[in-house]
Amino acid sequence: MDPDVAWNELVESIIAGDQETTILLAETLLEWLQRGGFPPKVSLFNLPSDWQMFLCQKVCRSILLKTPNDQGRTSNVASA
Repeated sequence: MDPDVAWNELVESIIAGDQETTILLAETLLEWLQRGGFPPKVSLFNLPSDWQMFLCQKVCRSILLKTPNDQGRTSNVASA
């Protein structure tokens, strides 16, 4: 998986209002990071990797927390 591509698609899906794709990408990115994958570049600034990871996790968890449970969400939002 290319987390940079996934991040860009996540942002595009948010802008487009495509909630199903947004949820899927948020779950995918969180799972990627939880398995030890490197974080996507989430900013135009050259932030340290730990900040890139923090921001990606925060956005993805926020998306999943705002999603009603009837969307079939399976991710553990609270986990690392």
